[in-house]
Amino acid sequence: PLRSSKEKEGEYENHGNNDCAFGVLGMQRVFCDLHCVRDAVKAGDQAILKSLEKAVTVMGSNMQILMEHFFGIVNDQFDSVKASMPTAAPCLQTYRADIDSMFTEMKAIAQDS
Repeated sequence: PLRSSKEKEGEYENHGNNDCAFGVLGMQRVFCDLHCVRDAVKAGDQAILKSLEKAVTVMGSNMQILMEHFFGIVNDQFDSVKASMPTAAPCLQTYRADIDSMFTEMKAIAQDS
């Protein structure tokens, strides 16, 4: 049997009442998207922190190697001056102690990084 357009409209309206509310579905989608974005930001933050931690470790290691190298050069220079000028030995010992303490302090700073 043929139905009139008025009957069809009434039928569509009645079936529409059984559907979920559009606003609720939209909000659920927004909250789902926000949850995904939050997880992505957290993962990105963790990756950045790990990368920075690795970079600081490498820089600290490089600084320690440089300090050991330059400390060796300074020690060699003191030894050569001391050998060539025995009368300057007491003065050089004082300078050497001062420089040793400075390099020790720099090494401690580099290791703390």
